[in-house]
Amino acid sequence: MIELTLIGRGATADVYDWHDGLCLKLFNKGNEASALKEFAITSSVARLGVHLAEPHEIIDYEGRTGIVYDKIEGTPLNAAIEAEPDALERFGAIFANIHLHVHQAEAPELSSPLEELITLIRNDHSLTLLESQKKKLLAFVQQPLEKSLLCHFDFHPFNILVSSDTAYVIDWMNARAFHPLADVAMTSVILQVAGFPQELVVPFHNRYVSTYLEGSSYSREELLYWEIVLALARLSEQKPNEALPIRRLIARNVDSLGL
Repeated sequence: MIELTLIGRGATADVYDWHDGLCLKLFNKGNEASALKEFAITSSVARLGVHLAEPHEIIDYEGRTGIVYDKIEGTPLNAAIEAEPDALERFGAIFANIHLHVHQAEAPELSSPLEELITLIRNDHSLTLLESQKKKLLAFVQQPLEKSLLCHFDFHPFNILVSSDTAYVIDWMNARAFHPLADVAMTSVILQVAGFPQELVVPFHNRYVSTYLEGSSYSREELLYWEIVLALARLSEQKPNEALPIRRLIARNVDSLGL
């Protein structure tokens, strides 16, 4: 057996240095299905020309399922931000441009989350939406899409690695093919409710949103609608300490849109 050196730890898996420029993401027992799903999704995304840690094979290591990835020698974007707190707006613009690049790819092999989002709206547990507001949201999300583009749906600074002049996006487990502004909305919700220090988040978030909208054909009003929908999705994950800020975000957007 290869002696493994731990280089990262998450809720469902640990990442180890492997060999020959590779790393091993080793899943905790009971997460075998997640490993298989992640390998399939990431393999599909790797064919789309996005900068990522490319998956090579799925293996068994001492009774645990693992994925062998390229090892990226880079700095997590969150660490870069913490090291230069005076450059928050610059980092927000960089972050937006990385996301715009991701959304250039069509993803025909990936599934759409539309039916799941429709169900979330109909079964709203936010305690903030009226039936008339749900109907407006349902009409909004069911508008025909011109293209279903690659969406990450867990795009935040911890999942960006910066190496020389290239930014790599990691952790594609939640990737789907859908409306890119829904992906931006999920990022916006995460930044606002996941407990990041607000003195860092506000300028970073504001520049991220403004830069993305300037570089796309979408409006801030559309983003507010998608934020409500993706806030409901985040609420369904039942993460501790997020329920109240999510409900406040939904109420604020409902008021801003005059729903």
